[in-house]
Amino acid sequence: MCIRDRYMGTLISSGLYKSLIFELIMVLPHPNILFYQVDQVMFSDMLGKEFTRQYNDWWNLFNLGKLVLIIKYIFVSSKYYSARAHRICTMYGFQPSYIFVVQSMMRNDSFGFTVGFFITSLLSFSHAIRLSERPLVQIATDFTYDTWNQSIWNVLVTMTTVGYGDVYPRTTTGRWIAFIMCFFGIFSTSLFVIACNSVVETSSLEIKALSTVKRLQSRSQVRWMAATMLARLAKASRKKEIPVHDVLSIRGIINDFKAQRRDYESLLDDTSTIHEEFHRMIVGCLEEVRSFTKSHSRLSDIFDEVRLRFHIMQELKPID
Repeated sequence: MCIRDRYMGTLISSGLYKSLIFELIMVLPHPNILFYQVDQVMFSDMLGKEFTRQYNDWWNLFNLGKLVLIIKYIFVSSKYYSARAHRICTMYGFQPSYIFVVQSMMRNDSFGFTVGFFITSLLSFSHAIRLSERPLVQIATDFTYDTWNQSIWNVLVTMTTVGYGDVYPRTTTGRWIAFIMCFFGIFSTSLFVIACNSVVETSSLEIKALSTVKRLQSRSQVRWMAATMLARLAKASRKKEIPVHDVLSIRGIINDFKAQRRDYESLLDDTSTIHEEFHRMIVGCLEEVRSFTKSHSRLSDIFDEVRLRFHIMQELKPID
């Protein structure tokens, strides 16, 4: 009794019983043979007619809750929720959760996660809207959901926030599903924006490379403008009287040259800042290595001995 009470106390105090109850609720619903071909009479407010729905359609609709368990299994089996990830996260003062797994997947492969989420939502809601609206084929004459094409099209235009209005749910269940679908569409759209932003955003190394390319291009432009300016001045100096339009043209070239030179000097300032930062990083690394070798003098002696033996082996020639 004591052991059982201890485990029950741990299950209740840890809050794991809530997850257990939720998973049981997700697993239990399934179509029952007792409700096979048992119909339920319902009334459509929009069409003003009665139609019948099988009770097993409700169980098939509740079966979509098992998708939560599949997603949970994918999260738990990922490397971001492994025992090693738990140890590393504990070292940094927090416990990994499903939100942490989603954040890690988005950082690792944002487009893959977004496409997977959208396709899963599209197929799931298409199945749900088809189950809820398919019985209206008995009384509807304009459009029905007896095919997958119609339901997929409805979910697609709803989740992408387009909403053409050519097809729409006409039952209370279908409207609630469409209401939930709108939130999933907004979330998938935001994920797509984040994925696009991660692709367009440049890293620090890419910014440095872009700055170097711009500096080289600006230097070539400055050289070309300087050569053009000197050629025009030399040509004008050979004339006794310089026309007014030549004077204005030379003055414009000089002004353009000064502006291009200022741009080039600003790029040089950015490059010098990058070099200074890199120099500080190298100096910091050398200081750490120096302090490490001072605190481990024996290790420094071993490094010197290995280096000496390596030079001796290089100087020795093979004997025939």
